[in-house]
Amino acid sequence: MNYELFYQLPLTSATRQVMTFGAEISGEPFQAQIEIRYLPAADQWFFSLWDHAAGELLVNMIPLICSRGEINDLLLPFRHLRNGKGVGSLICLRDGGEPSSLDPAKGTITDFCLLWGMASSLTMPNEQLSAAAGEILRRGRKRPCSG
Repeated sequence: MNYELFYQLPLTSATRQVMTFGAEISGEPFQAQIEIRYLPAADQWFFSLWDHAAGELLVNMIPLICSRGEINDLLLPFRHLRNGKGVGSLICLRDGGEPSSLDPAKGTITDFCLLWGMASSLTMPNEQLSAAAGEILRRGRKRPCSG
């Protein structure tokens, strides 16, 4: 199993975090810009994704919902984008222990692990996604994003 399929996004407590990096999705280069933003009215963190090279917003403000039990690929509904190549997978997991909230909320974002990767539940069975995500957490491996 190739665990290099995911980037563990470097989360901080800043209410707006932007990172840009290059990746390969479905065999094609992809220059991604990711924004993680906290909205106080909802007490919720949100994820947005741009095709940085084209300047196109692909995913706009989806809530970060933590996977419990089975892996929840938050980007699965966007698999039709980029001519059917999709935008990868996004998995939100607890980063060990029990955080004070079930999903990331104010002050708890760093209690979670956010994985964005080149795998998708279309090309990788849920058991393999789960195993890859679990292995990343066990190893504490971070593939840093630049930006």
